[in-house]
Amino acid sequence: MRTCPHIRRVPAAATTILAFLLACTSAPTALPLPPASLAAPTAEYQSLLPLVARSAIAPIDEGLPLHPLNSPQTALAPSNLARLRQLAQVGRGWPAAVASSPKGGLYALATSLGVYVYPIDASEPERFWSFDSPVYSVAFDRDGTHLAAGDWRGTISIIDLGTGAIERRPGAHPRAIRSIAYSPDGQMLASGSEDGTVRVWTLPALSERYRFGGVAYGYWGYGVRSLAFSPEGSVLASGGDTGYVSRWTMIDGKELAHLGTGSGLVFGVAISHDGLIVASANSTGQVELWDMYTGALLRTLGPHPFGAWSLAFTPDDSQIITGAADGSLRIWNVRKGTLVLEKLAHTHAIDSLALDPSGILISVASGWQLARWKLPDLADEPAPPEHLPAFRSLAIDSSSHTLALGGDDSRIRLWDLATGALLWLNPGLDDRQSVLSLRFAPTQPLLAAAHSGADELVMWDLASRSEIARQKLLRIRSLAFAPDGSQIAAAGSGLLLWDLGSRSATQRQSSGLLTAIDWSLDSSRGEGDSLVAVAMDDGTTQVWDSRTFAPRDFESPDVGPLWSIALTADGARLAAGANDGSVRLWDVHTGRQIALLSGHTAPVQSVAFSPDGALLATGAMDNTLRVWDGRNGRALRTLTEPRGWLFSVAFSPDGRMLAGASWDGTVRIWGIPR
Repeated sequence: MRTCPHIRRVPAAATTILAFLLACTSAPTALPLPPASLAAPTAEYQSLLPLVARSAIAPIDEGLPLHPLNSPQTALAPSNLARLRQLAQVGRGWPAAVASSPKGGLYALATSLGVYVYPIDASEPERFWSFDSPVYSVAFDRDGTHLAAGDWRGTISIIDLGTGAIERRPGAHPRAIRSIAYSPDGQMLASGSEDGTVRVWTLPALSERYRFGGVAYGYWGYGVRSLAFSPEGSVLASGGDTGYVSRWTMIDGKELAHLGTGSGLVFGVAISHDGLIVASANSTGQVELWDMYTGALLRTLGPHPFGAWSLAFTPDDSQIITGAADGSLRIWNVRKGTLVLEKLAHTHAIDSLALDPSGILISVASGWQLARWKLPDLADEPAPPEHLPAFRSLAIDSSSHTLALGGDDSRIRLWDLATGALLWLNPGLDDRQSVLSLRFAPTQPLLAAAHSGADELVMWDLASRSEIARQKLLRIRSLAFAPDGSQIAAAGSGLLLWDLGSRSATQRQSSGLLTAIDWSLDSSRGEGDSLVAVAMDDGTTQVWDSRTFAPRDFESPDVGPLWSIALTADGARLAAGANDGSVRLWDVHTGRQIALLSGHTAPVQSVAFSPDGALLATGAMDNTLRVWDGRNGRALRTLTEPRGWLFSVAFSPDGRMLAGASWDGTVRIWGIPR
């Protein structure tokens, strides 16, 4: 066991507390570890490799061998896209909620891809069920023989752990199900949704028995975030965006007096095992303990920096464990209301907690951080399962057979496409920064990254795995190398141009936010001439000569903000993705629009041409990746495997692979199989 420097024990008598601020019935194929023969990275990063090695690229379905992905036989073209298929995947999806089996030894993880079941002490899943939309909530029944899951589409699914069979009830709610709970006798199931209702279902028929709530919702909604049954099953408690804890009797469905002041959001609700106390975790930073029968406030625990998000009673009810928005765990004495222990466990908000009868606590923080802790001292258990963050950017380098991924954890991951092994994980800047853009230099072993929050362009030497330079640019969003590799441009609050030879940088001011940038040769001019294209948040597109920065005349219809842009390699055509879901294709030489591409129903975050310009790939926040004819805009193929928003799409430089990075914590690779 390792000792964490952020842990301290608080004397029991202390009165001052911290006040600072998917349907598969067989086990999935095990994800491979890097081969022993793989050349090791520098010592500085060697210790980081075990943290992510289990997320190496793996085949999607059993029986599909992982051929070296850098050597498929066929380049992608409009004529062969019917044969396009998903070859591989990085990541297991981000976890949203965790539940432990009452029998002990197992826990279930609700993720963007489906439901995993893990042995309590293992890093590999025992079972996996695929879902067609992200799963937000999961619960075991009393006997530990069934799992209930609620997903983004409002579907309730019941999984028989013995047979692996799934029974689904589509349309149980019109919006996402954020919480789900079995009654202690297993005869009822309660679900809480973003639609503002709690619905109670009779089992096994899944027929609706009660419906509570139903108030109007806004952006944050008055959704129901947490549910808990009393031990005898006579009362159901719920918490959500109203700021109150509501209670209903299961005998007649009548509401009891609600608890709380209505301030903040109630992220978590728990009832003690003896049924005497209702606890609520609030965004105001307080955990409140209430008398179950009188509704009297017994005590308040806190504050929790930036809010209390999750909680769980220990089996003997003597302590309660709370998770805060700053990533800290706390153990409190319930009777005295004193802080027993605190630990900085994660770098993000702790969304969900589950306690195994053996004393192992599982915590999930902000979609990708999963950890196990041993009570009573919250000693960290080694080798937790690895789930990756939402990916914002990707780049493929065919010459080195390398896939680069940038995530919401500020880290860059490099995978060897030939072996499926993780090559490198950089230390990152701050887990609260996202890597919004990645680019391989075309002529030397360099990788450039744009970090939001830090507002920095960071350049890495891939040979030495070392950082060689940083440049500041406010609101940095996108990067592009010059075709000859002599310069790199960054788009943000202005335009940053950095000369790699002289290491000198210049900035050009902009009247608006530059949301995306690309740089390519200009086939209409002499050798060495090139074009820079930028998209802006005011809906305009600008194309400049890279030597003089003289603008080209260009049609820019009013379509709202543009979020993505791409030039063909010869600079003849330009594509831009808009906030309204449309994509426009232009002839750069004439400045006239060739086609309006319709099909996406949400903002288009990424566009990319194949190396020969014959194909155009677009990724949007409607969870689809679409492929079009890059010459005339004709729709060719729609890929719907991702379970989350597509933030980045890219073709490999040899034109044989297409990759998409998604908010669901995966990167998928498509090609023509051999």
